[in-house]
Amino acid sequence: MKKVLMTCAASTLILTSSMANAGSWWEETEISANVAMATNYLFYGASQTASNNDGSWDSGGPAVSGGFDIALPFEILGGQFYAGTWASTVQWGGNNPANLELDYYGGIAGDSIGSSGISWDLGTWWYTYPNQDSDAGGEGFDYTEWYGNLGYSFEDAPLGPSISVGVYYSDDYFGTGLESLYIPFGIDVSLPMDFGMYFGGGYFDLEDTGEYVHYSVGITKTFLGLDLDASWNGQDNDCGAVQGTNCGGLMFSASKAF
Repeated sequence: MKKVLMTCAASTLILTSSMANAGSWWEETEISANVAMATNYLFYGASQTASNNDGSWDSGGPAVSGGFDIALPFEILGGQFYAGTWASTVQWGGNNPANLELDYYGGIAGDSIGSSGISWDLGTWWYTYPNQDSDAGGEGFDYTEWYGNLGYSFEDAPLGPSISVGVYYSDDYFGTGLESLYIPFGIDVSLPMDFGMYFGGGYFDLEDTGEYVHYSVGITKTFLGLDLDASWNGQDNDCGAVQGTNCGGLMFSASKAF
């Protein structure tokens, strides 16, 4: 299934394909995998690969990522259960020298709420940093986030636009004990010659710290079996102050689904 993280930040627009396993109950189980390389890893508009290892920050460095997904044939509330894992290289500076993010997630998703055509997705995301330096202090950076997403496709309209909006909440953002709220939004359209274009972004609020809005516009194209993505990412001036790193910029990625 498709790994959905509507941040337009950590996203490399990874599309997954599925394969059916032979044998009774497993015939309807879908398993997929994906790998990607990007010039930056943007999470909620903020770079996760911008450290120079001396406490200073540059515009962001490359990231390699990949994951596995499984969709099970259990119908819950009219949707299908899914679970997966995803990992990416990160590069934090100062006293937070983690260099690997390993995530686990699961939830239920459906193609339509009744006959409305509105797709939905409810789940939980667990972020972990297994090799963070013990000198970083505190309880570590691992934390859990809960999310919900809605989407709708105007299939008969010109360019076949689809829209999406979501809500992501954590009561312990990056192990800080602070509540976070993230509201992503996006629109995708189909262009001639099998190009795609998207506009998106999100609103982020961190308790007792601040809030900001980030946004992006990008072009996608599948070429020689690779899903290519080029995007420009911007934000208001408070992003760096809230996240403690550089935000936005031009980003390129190439991904492959299996």
